[in-house]
Amino acid sequence: MVICNDPAELRRVLSVSSGFRRSPWYSCIRLDPSKESLICMSNNKAHQQLRSYLKPGYTMGSDHQERLVDEQILKLVQLVEREYVSTKKAFRTMDLVRVAQYLVHDVISSVGFGRSFGYLDANDDLYGAIQIVKTITPPLTGAALFPSAFLAAAKSPFTKPFLPKPDDKRGLGVVLGIIKGQVEKRYGPKKIENKDVLQSFVESGLPQDIVESECVLQLVAGTATTAIAICSAIFHVSSNPGTYRKLQEEIDAAAKTVSRPVISDQQAKDLPYLQAVIKEALRMWPPASGLQPHRSDKDEIICGVNVPAQTDVAWDLFTLMKNKALFGEDAAVFNPDRWIGAQPEKIREMELAQGLVFMNGSRWECLGKRIAYMEIEKTLFENFFVDPNMLLLILALLPTLALAGIVPVHSYTRCQRNTQNPLEGCPPRTLYVSQSDERAQFHTIQSAIASIPNNTVPYTILVAPGTYTEQLNVTRQGPLTLLGMTDRPWGAGRYAEIDGNSAQENAVQVYWNSANHDAVFPDNVYTGVLTIGPTLNATLTGSGPTGFPVPEDTPFGCTDFRAYNIDFRNEYTPYANGPAHALGVSRANAGFYSCGFYSYQDTVYVGKLGNAYFYDTVVAGQTDFLYGFGTLYIENSTLALRGCGGGITAWKGTNTTFPNKYGVYISDSRVVAANSSIASEIEDKCSLGRPWNEGHRSVFMDTYFDASILPAGYTPWSGQPNGRIGPNTTMAVYHVYGPGYDEAAEEASNVTKVFSRRQVKPFRRPIDVFMTPTGKQPNIGWIDPFNLFVKVLNASDRPDLVPECFLDPPTAAHI
Repeated sequence: MVICNDPAELRRVLSVSSGFRRSPWYSCIRLDPSKESLICMSNNKAHQQLRSYLKPGYTMGSDHQERLVDEQILKLVQLVEREYVSTKKAFRTMDLVRVAQYLVHDVISSVGFGRSFGYLDANDDLYGAIQIVKTITPPLTGAALFPSAFLAAAKSPFTKPFLPKPDDKRGLGVVLGIIKGQVEKRYGPKKIENKDVLQSFVESGLPQDIVESECVLQLVAGTATTAIAICSAIFHVSSNPGTYRKLQEEIDAAAKTVSRPVISDQQAKDLPYLQAVIKEALRMWPPASGLQPHRSDKDEIICGVNVPAQTDVAWDLFTLMKNKALFGEDAAVFNPDRWIGAQPEKIREMELAQGLVFMNGSRWECLGKRIAYMEIEKTLFENFFVDPNMLLLILALLPTLALAGIVPVHSYTRCQRNTQNPLEGCPPRTLYVSQSDERAQFHTIQSAIASIPNNTVPYTILVAPGTYTEQLNVTRQGPLTLLGMTDRPWGAGRYAEIDGNSAQENAVQVYWNSANHDAVFPDNVYTGVLTIGPTLNATLTGSGPTGFPVPEDTPFGCTDFRAYNIDFRNEYTPYANGPAHALGVSRANAGFYSCGFYSYQDTVYVGKLGNAYFYDTVVAGQTDFLYGFGTLYIENSTLALRGCGGGITAWKGTNTTFPNKYGVYISDSRVVAANSSIASEIEDKCSLGRPWNEGHRSVFMDTYFDASILPAGYTPWSGQPNGRIGPNTTMAVYHVYGPGYDEAAEEASNVTKVFSRRQVKPFRRPIDVFMTPTGKQPNIGWIDPFNLFVKVLNASDRPDLVPECFLDPPTAAHI
């Protein structure tokens, strides 16, 4: 046997005019040892003749076939809604490999002979046939290397009792019996007719026994391979956040115009990134296994080597599909972008090689390719389709994310680990920063940021452990992710739950100690450790209740900034001594996961049109340490009180031509003294906030208050008319608890509002508050999807958090 992995040479070997035929290896791929079917025929002329009879069945009535596929996709959705939506009390995961098999078997049986097996309805391998095929496939593939011995054993009278039979009560025989019964109905004096592949076979004039064999072939050749492709695509997308983000954005944009409840085949083919994901998934994990050898009756030259007649010529698709000369230096990495934007001739070259998965262009090209592609693209689209009521199908299809309780984010764990190769498991275009590692491209974080072009291409920066003393400024528009290197993203517990009395912290620390004491700087922004915004003017805080007048034509900055496991510290003095930013976000979207922001006054500033999301994060401060104009949502985090001054929140409302949600929202978090030594000093003294202008909006929801909190909750701004409190001022709490919560005192203050479920609903979740610069919602594509999944999973037994559609009887329309 000769192994050839040159795609051009393989296409020649497989071409109609080559003279090569299938080797005896294929004769082992048959359920009935006495019968040949299309998949195992070695005689080229007989194969071509039978193929001509069968081909019309896979192309006839394409609209009707698509409707049958859609019916099964909807049944998949209904199965998920019925069985696999988790709650805190009921943790339900779904075996995607198993359910994908149910889907493809029901599709093929429905399209093939007008009746689905009913696997999705029953959520069960009804006859045990799927499990049997899974069990016997590996040994059969190995035995096929010895075809003569295999066939002799298969045809032996001693083997016959063990072969599947149509009258079996369990296993493959049951399936054979169903197929036999369906075929018998199409022949004889009382024959019936139906609009399916089976009917096409019958009308072609093929005898009944051949039709039976080919119907069995549909199940053997068209199920496991398609299920593998679906699982491969979902696995690779869900484990690559950059890819997920791009696919989600394309699907979100298309969702407004595509057909519902299932996208049409043509609409799916018009989505370039979806198609790139499918191509890349098939490349990374070719679904068809085995050597699939062919042989010639005469001597051949293969890859420059003389190959004698009757020598098997096989290939290894896994090796071929990782060819760096064809697919680039990152051929071993899942990267759908390689199919987008490359030169047309390069794309054509890659497509020709990748097409070998379906044997495109050969006499053995897969007849069911169109239906398989339809299943894959529709399942992917509906899997990642997000309507305004959030995620349903994806919650079950990503069981690794279905976590009980609140956990750290694991989206980039593979890249963040300390490994011999620091960039192992990292996304494409990852830059490495280290103060001591000679392999690092950069020794400061800002130099790495400055090297990135201001375009829309995503970049990642991996930062080695250490203390970096520098200011970071991000002005680019495209996505940028900062990763702190760590062996485990706080896998044993959440970062936000660290003990303030210990020295526990992230391994990457970024310091810049500066404060705008006595207005030594023109603006507070000059003190910042990390500032994200398109221009200097866009990030200026300004003064007074309206702040700096940012020019209307200022562009939007970074559409998707993220940071993981990094602490940002402005420790100018150990007390409030003027504004000292640890973070500033203006005209940008920014998410922070297991990070820390440490200062004393004005720790976090979210400027005009800024959106910031904190998860499992610590924010430490003393005076007005959450302030700004934009939108800040904090959940599962800790607000660490280093003292009491002013308030925790100080927000400025902004007038817009549309109803806005600008404000600061703290959910499922805790507000506690930074350490035990200060706890007694600040008991009953810390205000939840004070209004920077009458448009102040802040809400604490399901959050723990320790004894540091002022019993009255919020306070007016001292020395200002009416304390800057007006009819549009919102300073509220909802379902807060702990020793620092005094409901009676808060209500008596006439300042703090105790919200009802109805009142809190417009601000309850990230999807409720984040909006685009023009006021459009939802605007959550820049938030790590891990957190959105966990949010829903842990909200299912909290009616105030659950989307309305989840409270109604489930229907297919929910996707």
